[in-house]
Amino acid sequence: MKFSKDGKFLATGGQDTIVRVWAVISSDEEREHFLEGNGTSVYEGLKGSKLGAPVFRDKPLYEYLGHTADVLDLSWSKNDFLLSSSMDKTVRLWHITRKECLCCFQHTDFVTAIAFHPKDDRFFLSGSLDCKLRLWNIPEKRVAHWNEIQNQQLITAVGFTLDGKMSVAGSFSGLCLFYETDGLKYNTQIHVKSSRGKNSQGKKITGIEAMPGTKPGQDKLLISSNDSRIRLYNMRDKSLECKYKGYENTCSQIRATFSDDGRYIISGSEDRHVYILNTDQSQLNAQYGNSGGNNWLKKDKIGYESFEAHSAIVTVAIFAPTRTKQLIALCGDPIFTNTYNETNNNSTNANNNNVPTQTYPDGNIIVCADYSGTIKIFRQDCAYYYSRDNDTHSVRSTRSWNSSLGNSLGNFFSKPKQNKSSVWNTTGGIVGGRRKSDASLYSVASSVMSADISSDKFEDDDDLK
Repeated sequence: MKFSKDGKFLATGGQDTIVRVWAVISSDEEREHFLEGNGTSVYEGLKGSKLGAPVFRDKPLYEYLGHTADVLDLSWSKNDFLLSSSMDKTVRLWHITRKECLCCFQHTDFVTAIAFHPKDDRFFLSGSLDCKLRLWNIPEKRVAHWNEIQNQQLITAVGFTLDGKMSVAGSFSGLCLFYETDGLKYNTQIHVKSSRGKNSQGKKITGIEAMPGTKPGQDKLLISSNDSRIRLYNMRDKSLECKYKGYENTCSQIRATFSDDGRYIISGSEDRHVYILNTDQSQLNAQYGNSGGNNWLKKDKIGYESFEAHSAIVTVAIFAPTRTKQLIALCGDPIFTNTYNETNNNSTNANNNNVPTQTYPDGNIIVCADYSGTIKIFRQDCAYYYSRDNDTHSVRSTRSWNSSLGNSLGNFFSKPKQNKSSVWNTTGGIVGGRRKSDASLYSVASSVMSADISSDKFEDDDDLK
C-alpha cells in the first residue's frame, strides 16, 4: 500500500492479483457525490454534530489486471508511473492515465521488492528470490546492471539513498548490502542483528527506506526486520544511531516508513497496534528527561506512541503525505475548514496555482490494514483542539503533536470519540495478502475495504531471550 508522490492516489495490491488505485477527493463535487451516495458516510464530530470527512472516492479509479499471482510490492515514480511486483516472477509498469499495462519485466523467481530511482524514473531496482539485484532501464526494456548477492542470499527488501547514488538490498539472513548504483558495484555491507541472544544471527530484513529531508552527507537509512526491531543507520559510516523497540514483527512483512518530513516513523505490528516513533531525541529528553515516561525504547530512550487500530495483525500503516491533506482541504473538508480557515483565511489559497501552503500539523491522516482484509483511515481532528480551547475561553494552543509526541497522536487515537474517518468499499487485496474476505461495511468509526492481508502466526520476541 503506497501513496503517490503528489499525494493524489493510493495504490493497493495483494493476493487477488489486482492492483487498485484510489483517488483522493479533491473537489466539492466529489465530496458531495460521495455523501449523496452513502447516506451514512459521516462520523460523529464534536458535541454530537455529524460531519462527512471522506479522504478517498468510494470506488477505485482503476483496477489493473495482469498479474497471475500475489502482488508483493509497489512503487510510485514522481511522474505517477506505478510499478507492481509479484510472485508470478514479473514486474509490471502502469500509469495513472492508462488502463492497460505499459510493460512487463520478466524475472526468474518471485520479485519480492522494487523501488523507482529517486532522481531518474527511467530506472528502477528489483530484488528477487533468485538472489539477483537488478537495475532496469525502462525505455530500453532491459537490465542495465545486475549483481548476484554473495552466498546465495535471498533478497527480501531493496531501496535507494536519497540522491540515488547508492542502491541497497536486504536479505533473508539480515545482511544489508550497499552497491554503487552506477554499475551496481559492491561497496560494503552491514549485518542487521542483535549483539546477543537468539537474534544475534540476524533476521529477515522487511523494509529499507531513506530518511527524507536530510542534508547532503547526513543521510540516514531506516531498516525493519523480523526481530521486532526498527533501526536507524547513519549512512556516512554505517553506524547504528537508534534501535527502536516496542512493536512486534517476528514473521510478517511489516515495514516501517517515515512521515514525509522525516520527523516521525510509523509501523504496523503483530499486536494489532499502530506504532508512531519520534526521530528527534532532543524533544523527548526535554519532555520526559532521561528517566521519565513509560514508553521508552531500550537502546537510546526514543519514545513511541501506539493505539489499537484493528482486531488482527496490522500488516501496514502509513501517513498520508502533506500534499494529500492540502488536496482535501481545497474541497471543503470540514475538519480543516472548521479549524484553519478561522485562523488563517488565506492559507488555502496562497499561490497562483491555488495550492495551500498550510501543512496541517494537527490534522494527520493514517491509513492502515490488517491481515483479515480491512483497511482503516484514521483522522486526527484538529478542530477538537480549537473547539476545546475556545470553550475554555483560552487562546488556542500552538503546540501540535509534532512538538509533543508523548502527549498527542497515540493518546488521541486511543480516544474513541476522536477517531474520525470515512468509508468506502471494495474487494481485493493489500500487499502481503494471504486471507481473502469480501465485506461491505459502513461505519462511523473507521474506513473499511474488503482486502487480502497476510495471516501469519507469530511469537513474542526479545533480544535477551
